[in-house]
Amino acid sequence: MRFDATGKVSLEHIYTQPDPRPYFNTLRELDYCIPQLAKPYFVKLIQEYRESRQVTGPKVVDIGCSYGINGALLKCDATMDELYEHYGAADARAATRDRLLARDREFVRSRSRWDRSRLVGLDASGAALSYALAAGFVDDAVHADLERGEPTERQRAQLAGTDLVISTGCLGYVTGTTLARVVAASGEHRPWMAHFVLRMFPFEPIAERLAGFGYRTARVAGVFRQRRFASAEEQAQVLDTLASVGVDPRGLEADGWLYAQLYVSRPLGASERTVVDLAARGQSSRSAEPPRSRMEVNRSQEWSTRTFGNEDRLPRVPLPPLAETCQRFVEWCAPLLTADELAATERAVAEFRDGPGPVLHAALQRYDQAEGVHSWLDSFWRSRYLGRRDRIALNANFFFLFRDSDQGQVDRAARLVAAAVDYKLRLDDERIPPIIQRGQPLSMEQNKFLFSTTRIPGAGQDTVRAPYSDEWPGPSPARHIVVFFRGNMFRLDVLGEHGQPYTVDDIAAGLRAVMKAGATPAAKDTSVGHLTTKARAEWAASRQALLACDPGNAAALDTVETALFCLCLEDLAPEDTLQACDHLLHGDSGNRWFDKALSLIVFADGRAGINVEHCGLDGTTILSFVDTLLGTADEPPAGARSQGLPTVEAVEFVLDGDLRADVGAAAAAFEAYRADTATTLLSFPDFGANRAKELRMSPDAFVQMAYQLAHQRAKGLIGATYESIATRQYRRGRTEAMRVVTPEVLRFVETMEDPDADAATRRAAFRAAAEKHVARAKECQAGQAPEQHLWELQLIQRRQGAELGVTEPPALYETPGWLIMRDDYLSTSSAPSVNIQYFGFGMTSSKCIGVAYVLLPDRFNIYLSTPRPVAEQMYRFAEKLREAVYELQELLATEQAGS
Repeated sequence: MRFDATGKVSLEHIYTQPDPRPYFNTLRELDYCIPQLAKPYFVKLIQEYRESRQVTGPKVVDIGCSYGINGALLKCDATMDELYEHYGAADARAATRDRLLARDREFVRSRSRWDRSRLVGLDASGAALSYALAAGFVDDAVHADLERGEPTERQRAQLAGTDLVISTGCLGYVTGTTLARVVAASGEHRPWMAHFVLRMFPFEPIAERLAGFGYRTARVAGVFRQRRFASAEEQAQVLDTLASVGVDPRGLEADGWLYAQLYVSRPLGASERTVVDLAARGQSSRSAEPPRSRMEVNRSQEWSTRTFGNEDRLPRVPLPPLAETCQRFVEWCAPLLTADELAATERAVAEFRDGPGPVLHAALQRYDQAEGVHSWLDSFWRSRYLGRRDRIALNANFFFLFRDSDQGQVDRAARLVAAAVDYKLRLDDERIPPIIQRGQPLSMEQNKFLFSTTRIPGAGQDTVRAPYSDEWPGPSPARHIVVFFRGNMFRLDVLGEHGQPYTVDDIAAGLRAVMKAGATPAAKDTSVGHLTTKARAEWAASRQALLACDPGNAAALDTVETALFCLCLEDLAPEDTLQACDHLLHGDSGNRWFDKALSLIVFADGRAGINVEHCGLDGTTILSFVDTLLGTADEPPAGARSQGLPTVEAVEFVLDGDLRADVGAAAAAFEAYRADTATTLLSFPDFGANRAKELRMSPDAFVQMAYQLAHQRAKGLIGATYESIATRQYRRGRTEAMRVVTPEVLRFVETMEDPDADAATRRAAFRAAAEKHVARAKECQAGQAPEQHLWELQLIQRRQGAELGVTEPPALYETPGWLIMRDDYLSTSSAPSVNIQYFGFGMTSSKCIGVAYVLLPDRFNIYLSTPRPVAEQMYRFAEKLREAVYELQELLATEQAGS
């Protein structure tokens, strides 16, 4: 029995026969039923498309249609049981292919139920496709493998005008590449989609790919049987695959069946109808089994479609019991410690657990239950981000480099601005759909801090000026942005007097006016943006000096701080991608306002990206924003009308000699600081998440293990490693701190470095470390990580220790375990989106390498950063990482080749 890369038995032979008899005879033995279960959902979606778009005969493309099974069920209202009997009967088994075709043509003629709809089959099997077309199960046939190449001109014509795209099993083998090519060939309007996907194939990469075209994807609650396993061996291999991607098979695949999930993708702005409970409305009498879930054309009926409509219904971030946190902390730090260091840490943890810990934890519990508190982390986030006193430029802000465009600087900037303004207006009306992940909504709270949000420096702790606050209730009423060009600052209106958006052409005209007015570069000591690079207390003092220098400076600051966002137009056309990334991270500080939540940056050659102030925004929120931005940037903004040239006004500060000296010194200091940062890029165009899955490995676990192996080979040690884990499934959830190094990681690296270890031993160690990584990530997602809990207890002691009777800092926070676990050698974070090429951040530790990675189905890009004095270590790490990725692929590939 042959198996494919996923562990499933290979059934390729049944798709290449001249007629469908082997297909039905084989699958009947396995109780294959997914087309039957899919049928009522497809019928309902097609009907809703007809009503929404007022289309009498929609064009439906069936990807992986094979012999036209979905066509037979939809066009002829057939059932799978009928088809099994139809092709398994004695006269059918004895018939020639021509006789069988004649029977099927008559079947279609007598049973056809569709009115004017057209079903187009798309498949790589010419034999199956030709039969489907000849029998009449499909109305047109596209014989193509769109994973391998673009459609021909004829095939584009066949796919043009597609209204809906469906599939019942090919997704996972077929990727977002095929869907992207179908969408591109469809023309100006975007087809709706419904795909039944086996649970072993994560749909998120495809959803992200579709998001780049302006799609929103929702998963239908529940699961759908596909077929029985062909053997115990197939079941065991599939269970291994499910484990490698973190899917729990208990009660499902573990009981002997393959299961699929239904994903519905629709373009933004499509009809927002609520869930229809198909079972309640009744099914065709031919259905083999009632649907086990509700169809979520938009999303589950229990969740609101308003942007912030689900926030108060989300579960609170769990507050773990103190004893569990203490135990988990010891487990997490132990692999990094010597025996003596571990013993000292364990003693201090026991003293904390039995002494001041419960007092501090009780205070945290009271805070968590207090009125108006949404999470026990509310104060923690303010202290963590706003309490830091070093510079945020390069040290805290992060960047994304957008996918390339053929547009020039002004055109691309105008389109990005218009798309951002459109997002803002839809957000104001709560028309940005809440993100649903695995049937559960994610917190959208951070969206409130995208626009008109500015960090304000303070002597002891910063504050934030933002909408949706006590000071500024509701959305921002601002109508302007601030545009930087050659160190000059300008106010540019992007909304008219009555709140109507300007057209792209109007905005472009305004940007040309800015560039003309700012053609003369500002003197370095007059570009006030340089001050935002200073350490926070120093910048706070400079800001006070600005306000004291001249009354007009308050108005200038107000213009900047209330602006919807900043747009930075660069003179630079980057020599290469690394230079583009570096300038997005730290660029010309006179052409930035690093305290602004969002700064769109567009280079002279049209390349573009974004710099983000981190205190209220995490990468996942910005990814969703950018996906929408780039998915709609080529579409005219809704409601826009030409209003002539927008208001363009210079933003000017009055500076005395001391302030000019201050600005000049800040510019020079930051220039030296950014020069002391070393960066490099790695790109793996032939490795991505799909390859890791083919090797039956969690993609994130694969790359994290590669980082550990490379670090050992580059520096000769395993060091503390941080990975950011998103927790937006909770109310106001942000991220959790995951510590990657486990005993299994140590054994994996040791085994890989052991010249006497054979391939099987190395593979076993690799898989054990990866499985532990997946399990730990799940702990973090469940709110069970120890670090932030203990960190907040430390902050409570500092804030309230005297009133709580805990006047001395607990010894736990000076233990080797606490200090070593948090002294990072690697700080890692991922941002998977087809709309960005790279993302990155800077490093402040003298020994840490920042690893910002974009892991997509078909590629893997990394931006590395570290202080220049240890740059050679980073370059060695990059070299060893490239070797490790290919070595680990080969290690797992030899396992498959030998199976």
